[in-house]
Amino acid sequence: MVDSGYGGYVLVMESEKDAQSLPNDIRTALPEYIDVFPALTGEFEFVSVLVLLGNDFGVIVIMPRPFLSLTRWIVPIEESKGVGNNEEN
Repeated sequence: MVDSGYGGYVLVMESEKDAQSLPNDIRTALPEYIDVFPALTGEFEFVSVLVLLGNDFGVIVIMPRPFLSLTRWIVPIEESKGVGNNEEN
């Protein structure tokens, strides 16, 4: 069953050029959340960013964490440890 009352997209940014091509209203919006996914040794961490663009329309952007510098998004300190990190502080 598909509910057509909801809208949104998942965007996967594979290159800096992809991230730079995001519309300005997405790159400068205040994200609803940012999740950091820990990387394996020697790989980039990835982030998942939810940007709401209306009452029922959102965009989830998935990209390597270094690409965050191409946006105005900031990862809060408590999120920087990554999703699923069970280490004690």
